[in-house]
Amino acid sequence: GNLLNPRDPDMVNLLITLWDGKSRIDKETKMSGNETISAPWVNLAGCTTPDWIANNVPPSMVGGGFVSRCIFIYRDEKENFVAWPDEVAPSEVASLEEDLLADLEHIAVNLIGPMTLTPAARKWGREWYERLWGVEAKAASDDQVKGYLARKQGHLVKTSIVLSVSRGDSMLIEEDDLKLADLMLKDVESSYSKVFSRIGMNDFSARVSRVLEVVKRAGRITYVDCYRQVHAWLADPKEFGAAIDGLVRSGQIKIDAAGAAEPMKWSLVYVDRV
Repeated sequence: GNLLNPRDPDMVNLLITLWDGKSRIDKETKMSGNETISAPWVNLAGCTTPDWIANNVPPSMVGGGFVSRCIFIYRDEKENFVAWPDEVAPSEVASLEEDLLADLEHIAVNLIGPMTLTPAARKWGREWYERLWGVEAKAASDDQVKGYLARKQGHLVKTSIVLSVSRGDSMLIEEDDLKLADLMLKDVESSYSKVFSRIGMNDFSARVSRVLEVVKRAGRITYVDCYRQVHAWLADPKEFGAAIDGLVRSGQIKIDAAGAAEPMKWSLVYVDRV
């Protein structure tokens, strides 16, 4: 919310235009005259939470194209437990920082002009494009996924450009750059359904999602223990029952009633579909 207001159409439309990489953008203002942005290349790095997305990102941002121009890196648990970063930072971190700053300055000052695809990269990219639209796009049923696939070639090429200039000054996009960029995109795409499912979510859907998170985190939990954990924001037992019923019907959890006569003692089990 500090960097981006999703409900400000002028801001969102400007970011879309900048991402598309037009050669120049001209804007007339009443007080400051004309403003010109030459060869824009915009990158916005931000972080947020699934709840913020559910509450602030309207469905129009999908149809309007902003969401499909974003690469979402989603994680729901810590990969490493690091209490004090200075204890695990490499001893040469200061010199690495200086080298990185020097490298970025060199890129900004010297690497100017168009990038060129090598013949091998063009061949690989052509085959990749045919697979994208001949297989992946046909299998996609969700509008949000289809919107992302429409921008995926742009993400692939932009990521390849970054990889190329990080390697050297050739201004060439090699086949290996495209292949690595493709692997990097695939690595984050597996969690996109979790991100997209939050967009435009109503209050009850958000609460159902939180019930699922409780069951997933536990793996197996009794009905009453789950209700106790979510009671603060889902107090109505009928709504809680409806949430459980929906999750069961959608195959995301299952009920194990073995040896328990009372429903409150049933176990809710997360269904790992990976």
